[in-house]
Amino acid sequence: LVMALGGAGLLMSSSYELSPRNFTGDLMTLAAGLLYGGYLIFVERGRTDMQPLPLLVLATAFSLPLLLSISLGLGERLWPHDWTPLLILAVSSQVIGQGLLVYSIGTLPPLVVGLALLTQPAISAAIGWLAYRERLSAADLVGAVGIAAALVLVRLPDRGLRASSEPPS
Repeated sequence: LVMALGGAGLLMSSSYELSPRNFTGDLMTLAAGLLYGGYLIFVERGRTDMQPLPLLVLATAFSLPLLLSISLGLGERLWPHDWTPLLILAVSSQVIGQGLLVYSIGTLPPLVVGLALLTQPAISAAIGWLAYRERLSAADLVGAVGIAAALVLVRLPDRGLRASSEPPS
């Protein structure tokens, strides 16, 4: 876990910039992170009693009033002119992405799910490099390798210290 967190920190550190010009975006990013953490806790607790699809529907319905309030407060358009991007995003990120996340939270150990979520900075860096020609620093590459190594290590069979710390039977 420390290796994966360190890798994610390295990937995000090169883009860290706190300035008055970016302050609103920084606050929104912090709020998004806190809300995402709350969502993950809600889903993890809900998966003990509910199947993935009903829980996903409940979580989505719970978010609608909050998102509607934010949209109205910011003066955003509520009815799109073109439904295609909205439907693509809804199916790809909400139904497939969040559906798989909700399913995995109920079937995989929390550590594996948490480490898998830490791959998001590495994937973002790769997309930035491929699509936007952003340069990856040595810290970015070390961070991505650290996350990948942590994912491999957590899936290895129990050996060494973990196996020897159990009392003999």
